[in-house]
Amino acid sequence: MKRMENVARMLEKNTLVWEREFPVKPEKLWNAIATKEGLSHWFMSTPFEIEEGGRFDWEGGTEGTITEIDPPHRIRFTPDYSDEAYMLFEIEETENGCLFKLTDKIAPDFDALKFFSADTHKHEIYQPGGIGTPWTGIMSGFHEFVDALESYITGFDIPFDGDEARRVYRDMLDEWHSVKK
Repeated sequence: MKRMENVARMLEKNTLVWEREFPVKPEKLWNAIATKEGLSHWFMSTPFEIEEGGRFDWEGGTEGTITEIDPPHRIRFTPDYSDEAYMLFEIEETENGCLFKLTDKIAPDFDALKFFSADTHKHEIYQPGGIGTPWTGIMSGFHEFVDALESYITGFDIPFDGDEARRVYRDMLDEWHSVKK
């Protein structure tokens, strides 16, 4: 079995980051992460106002506010359900192009079992660290988004296996939380 590449890192028990380096100028990557047109190619399609204080409405029902924007470096999305949660897209210029970071911080009281419908598969909402920690579905989903961004930017197809991603992230979460106890 091929090893899954570019897995997320846990920054703390409720915060993850995915990183990818791209051989493009920051402005090109910014257009992919901060415009409706760009986002529609790799992320959830969403109506939003690209300005600080602007509103967003992700597919799946998460609404919120853009709480920080610094073109072409960063944009922060804060959901209505918690001021303690956010998703942050960052771009850092590098010698060979730029580094993209997607950071996801989960609210300390977030319970995946309560947020998702009863027909959601349990293996997708497994939270080994308990309430307020990542679950396998969010981790594999964001991994797939970052792979799709890479495909969009580079033009190369990045194959994605959702079952494999959930397995990798389940094992990662189990290990991380067993060490942190």
